[in-house]
Amino acid sequence: MASSEPVTRPELPRRFDQRLQAHKEEVTRLREQFGDPQEALFFFIRDKFELQSFFPGPRKRSRRRLDWDDDDNLDAW
Repeated sequence: MASSEPVTRPELPRRFDQRLQAHKEEVTRLREQFGDPQEALFFFIRDKFELQSFFPGPRKRSRRRLDWDDDDNLDAW
């Protein structure tokens, strides 16, 4: 039977909370200094690659048959 008591999150130790806050401040500082990393990545991709290279074109059918497609080879095992 499931408990009907609400789940409570244990209190984080003060040192961990301070470290987490310092990390958030450092991330904010770096974003202000260098900009948004996701936006920089999108700019790089748009600048260096053609859009069509990310989408597959029509597939060309190979004329060569694979060994396992050949019915004659099934009895060879």
